[in-house]
Amino acid sequence: MNKSLILIIAFTFIFYIVSGNLKKTITALPLTILQSFIILAVAIIITCITFVFLQHERQIQSLKEQTVRQQAYDLQLYLHTLKASRHEYNSHLNMIYQLLKTNQLQNLNIYMNDLITDNDYLSNISGLRFPEIGALLYRYELLAKEKKIAFTIFFDNNLSKLPMTLYELNQLLGNLLTNAFEASESYRNQKKPQVELSFVQSNQHIIILIKNTGQIEQTIRTRLTKPGISSKLKNHSQHGYGMYIISEIVDKYFGNLVIKETNNNYVEIEITVPML
Repeated sequence: MNKSLILIIAFTFIFYIVSGNLKKTITALPLTILQSFIILAVAIIITCITFVFLQHERQIQSLKEQTVRQQAYDLQLYLHTLKASRHEYNSHLNMIYQLLKTNQLQNLNIYMNDLITDNDYLSNISGLRFPEIGALLYRYELLAKEKKIAFTIFFDNNLSKLPMTLYELNQLLGNLLTNAFEASESYRNQKKPQVELSFVQSNQHIIILIKNTGQIEQTIRTRLTKPGISSKLKNHSQHGYGMYIISEIVDKYFGNLVIKETNNNYVEIEITVPML
């Protein structure tokens, strides 16, 4: 509705200028050259503001469409992984049996540790309120292995009391993790890339904390939640909306967003949202 109204006003104003009506109006009025210049400047400013606003809305819409496509892909990957795990069940039993039969206890111990770690991870994320969020986290787990990033996840609840919708939570976590992964990678020369994500329930609030290796300049840190502001040096024009989207979601649920840098070169983003 707001976009339509702005478009109508902008096009009406532009048509008014082009059609010559504005010229007739100015000619009929006893305006000075300065006053005429001011009217023209105001018209240009309004047109520029309208263009910037529409461009911003297009970028937000594009990000939303990308999120939906990625969410569908993540869920498909996650479901495929769960199915594959079930199919591998008999294979694991057979391997355990063979190792026991041949008395390879050391290899059996290694094999069981790996198996328990994988199954614990899948069973934990499968218990979340939204299976799609489990898919999202699993995708970043795979990405972390590919990029050699130490990625850990901790949660003491299944997010059932978090008031956000699936779409909003997917947007929030997707942007947080993407930023954290990129920041930790860009800081690889100084420190081994690490990303930690935790969900904690405390005092009628859900706390989402993400921590990664890296640094943020003080001048940028205070403005990160504004649209178009990014801490990334490369492809700067392609970034700058992630933290803005996150802050919009947090504000919607009367939450609190804190961005800080620790003394040991870690960046922490803490989000606190009241529970349902």
